[in-house]
Amino acid sequence: MAIRILLVDNSSSSLEKLRGQIDAQPDMEVVAEAGDGRSAVHLDGEMRPEVVVMGLLLPGKNAIEATREICRNRPEARVIILGKYPDRFIIDQLIEAGACRYLVKESADKDLPGAIRRAAAGPNDSGNSI
Repeated sequence: MAIRILLVDNSSSSLEKLRGQIDAQPDMEVVAEAGDGRSAVHLDGEMRPEVVVMGLLLPGKNAIEATREICRNRPEARVIILGKYPDRFIIDQLIEAGACRYLVKESADKDLPGAIRRAAAGPNDSGNSI
């Protein structure tokens, strides 16, 4: 059974790139896409994906707020955040909100499929990644 994924990013080109990368994985399926935090929370509740892959900068409801709400509504949800650089203060807030991983976008090309598999396989204590 494929890992069901919700993609969230404010950039349509980033969403397209992420979708292409995930579509190339035989064990993963993108079930929905969102361009802002509010839509992410709504679609997460509706689609109930195993993993949410979310860009850090979102309009409406930022990634920290959206992650907190998703994880409060569905404790089993696994959220991976993609950011431009590793800011320890932001990463700590995201982990506190419930994110299980943080990846720098530059490394997402090679690291995202493995991060999705690890997130889907276990609880938040499976390790945080920068």
